[in-house]
Amino acid sequence: MTALDELLIAPTEVEVAALLEAASEGLTPAGRLLLRRVLFDRDQLKERVGQLERELKRYAMSPGAADQCYWVAHQAAESLGLEWEDTAAVDVREAIEAKDRRLRELEEGLRQARACLLNLQPEELNPVQRQMQKMVGEISKLLGG
Repeated sequence: MTALDELLIAPTEVEVAALLEAASEGLTPAGRLLLRRVLFDRDQLKERVGQLERELKRYAMSPGAADQCYWVAHQAAESLGLEWEDTAAVDVREAIEAKDRRLRELEEGLRQARACLLNLQPEELNPVQRQMQKMVGEISKLLGG
Protein backbone atom coordinates (compact mmCIF):
# COMPACT_ATOMS: atom_id res chain seq x y z
CA MET A 1 0.00 0.00 0.00
CA THR A 2 1.44 3.39 -1.01
CA ALA A 3 1.50 6.47 1.16
CA LEU A 4 -1.21 7.99 -1.04
CA ASP A 5 -3.41 4.92 -0.53
CA GLU A 6 -2.93 5.17 3.21
CA LEU A 7 -3.77 8.86 3.09
CA LEU A 8 -6.92 8.19 1.10
CA ILE A 9 -8.31 5.55 3.46
CA ALA A 10 -11.19 7.35 5.07
CA PRO A 11 -11.47 6.83 8.79
CA THR A 12 -14.90 6.16 10.17
CA GLU A 13 -16.72 8.83 12.16
CA VAL A 14 -15.84 6.93 15.34
CA GLU A 15 -12.13 6.93 14.41
CA VAL A 16 -12.23 10.65 13.66
CA ALA A 17 -13.97 11.37 16.95
CA ALA A 18 -11.44 9.22 18.84
CA LEU A 19 -8.53 10.88 17.05
CA LEU A 20 -9.87 14.34 17.80
CA GLU A 21 -10.50 13.44 21.43
CA ALA A 22 -7.02 11.98 21.86
CA ALA A 23 -5.43 14.90 20.06
CA SER A 24 -7.52 17.52 21.82
CA GLU A 25 -5.54 17.19 25.04
CA GLY A 26 -2.36 18.36 23.33
CA LEU A 27 -3.91 20.66 20.72
CA THR A 28 -5.12 24.16 20.94
CA PRO A 29 -8.52 25.00 19.45
CA ALA A 30 -6.66 26.24 16.37
CA GLY A 31 -4.80 22.89 16.19
CA ARG A 32 -8.07 20.98 16.42
CA LEU A 33 -9.50 23.17 13.67
CA LEU A 34 -6.42 22.53 11.54
CA LEU A 35 -6.76 18.78 12.08
CA ARG A 36 -10.39 18.90 10.97
CA ARG A 37 -9.31 20.90 7.91
CA VAL A 38 -6.65 18.32 7.00
CA LEU A 39 -9.22 15.54 7.26
CA PHE A 40 -11.66 17.54 5.12
CA ASP A 41 -8.95 18.25 2.51
CA ARG A 42 -8.08 14.54 2.45
CA ASP A 43 -11.72 13.67 1.76
CA GLN A 44 -11.84 16.19 -1.09
CA LEU A 45 -8.61 14.74 -2.51
CA LYS A 46 -10.10 11.25 -2.38
CA GLU A 47 -13.20 12.48 -4.21
CA ARG A 48 -11.08 14.18 -6.90
CA VAL A 49 -9.00 11.02 -7.42
CA GLY A 50 -12.26 9.11 -7.92
CA GLN A 51 -13.43 11.68 -10.50
CA LEU A 52 -10.14 11.44 -12.38
CA GLU A 53 -10.26 7.62 -12.37
CA ARG A 54 -13.80 7.70 -13.83
CA GLU A 55 -12.67 10.18 -16.49
CA LEU A 56 -9.67 8.02 -17.36
CA LYS A 57 -11.90 4.96 -17.78
CA ARG A 58 -14.18 6.99 -20.04
CA TYR A 59 -11.38 7.87 -22.47
CA ALA A 60 -9.25 4.74 -22.23
CA MET A 61 -9.48 1.97 -24.80
CA SER A 62 -8.07 -1.49 -25.09
CA PRO A 63 -4.83 -1.96 -27.02
CA GLY A 64 -6.74 -3.88 -29.70
CA ALA A 65 -9.25 -1.06 -30.18
CA ALA A 66 -6.46 1.53 -30.27
CA ASP A 67 -4.59 -0.52 -32.88
CA GLN A 68 -7.73 -0.82 -35.01
CA CYS A 69 -8.37 2.95 -34.81
CA TYR A 70 -4.76 3.58 -35.83
CA TRP A 71 -5.00 1.42 -38.93
CA VAL A 72 -8.43 2.73 -39.97
CA ALA A 73 -7.14 6.30 -39.73
CA HIS A 74 -3.96 5.34 -41.59
CA GLN A 75 -5.90 3.72 -44.44
CA ALA A 76 -8.34 6.66 -44.65
CA ALA A 77 -5.49 9.18 -44.89
CA GLU A 78 -3.63 7.13 -47.48
CA SER A 79 -6.72 6.59 -49.64
CA LEU A 80 -7.28 10.35 -49.67
CA GLY A 81 -3.69 11.00 -50.76
CA LEU A 82 -2.63 12.56 -47.46
CA GLU A 83 0.69 12.16 -45.68
CA TRP A 84 -0.14 9.83 -42.79
CA GLU A 85 2.31 11.22 -40.24
CA ASP A 86 1.12 14.82 -40.63
CA THR A 87 -2.62 14.14 -40.95
CA ALA A 88 -5.17 15.24 -38.39
CA ALA A 89 -8.83 14.20 -38.36
CA VAL A 90 -9.79 17.63 -39.69
CA ASP A 91 -7.49 17.07 -42.70
CA VAL A 92 -9.28 13.82 -43.52
CA ARG A 93 -12.68 15.49 -43.23
CA GLU A 94 -11.61 18.41 -45.44
CA ALA A 95 -10.18 16.05 -48.08
CA ILE A 96 -13.43 14.08 -48.14
CA GLU A 97 -15.48 17.28 -48.42
CA ALA A 98 -13.24 18.56 -51.26
CA LYS A 99 -13.64 15.30 -53.19
CA ASP A 100 -17.38 15.38 -52.59
CA ARG A 101 -17.61 18.97 -53.89
CA ARG A 102 -15.58 18.05 -56.97
CA LEU A 103 -17.76 15.00 -57.62
CA ARG A 104 -20.91 17.16 -57.46
CA GLU A 105 -19.34 19.67 -59.87
CA LEU A 106 -18.48 16.92 -62.33
CA GLU A 107 -21.93 15.37 -62.09
CA GLU A 108 -23.51 18.76 -62.76
CA GLY A 109 -21.17 19.24 -65.73
CA LEU A 110 -22.23 15.88 -67.13
CA ARG A 111 -25.91 16.75 -66.74
CA GLN A 112 -25.36 20.01 -68.59
CA ALA A 113 -23.33 18.28 -71.30
CA ARG A 114 -26.07 15.68 -71.77
CA ALA A 115 -28.65 18.42 -72.17
CA CYS A 116 -26.43 20.09 -74.78
CA LEU A 117 -25.93 16.81 -76.64
CA LEU A 118 -29.62 16.54 -77.27
CA ASN A 119 -29.50 19.81 -79.21
CA LEU A 120 -26.27 19.24 -81.21
CA GLN A 121 -25.86 18.30 -84.82
CA PRO A 122 -23.81 15.14 -85.61
CA GLU A 123 -20.72 17.11 -86.74
CA GLU A 124 -20.63 18.95 -83.40
CA LEU A 125 -20.60 15.78 -81.27
CA ASN A 126 -16.86 14.92 -81.26
CA PRO A 127 -15.53 17.77 -79.05
CA VAL A 128 -18.41 17.39 -76.61
CA GLN A 129 -17.97 13.62 -76.51
CA ARG A 130 -14.28 14.00 -75.65
CA GLN A 131 -15.11 16.44 -72.84
CA MET A 132 -17.70 14.04 -71.42
CA GLN A 133 -15.24 11.15 -71.55
CA LYS A 134 -12.74 13.26 -69.65
CA MET A 135 -15.33 14.05 -66.97
CA VAL A 136 -16.35 10.40 -66.66
CA GLY A 137 -12.67 9.47 -66.23
CA GLU A 138 -12.25 12.05 -63.49
CA ILE A 139 -15.37 10.78 -61.71
CA SER A 140 -14.03 7.23 -61.92
CA LYS A 141 -10.77 8.36 -60.31
CA LEU A 142 -12.66 10.10 -57.49
CA LEU A 143 -14.72 6.99 -56.88
CA GLY A 144 -11.63 4.81 -56.83
CA GLY A 145 -12.25 3.15 -60.19
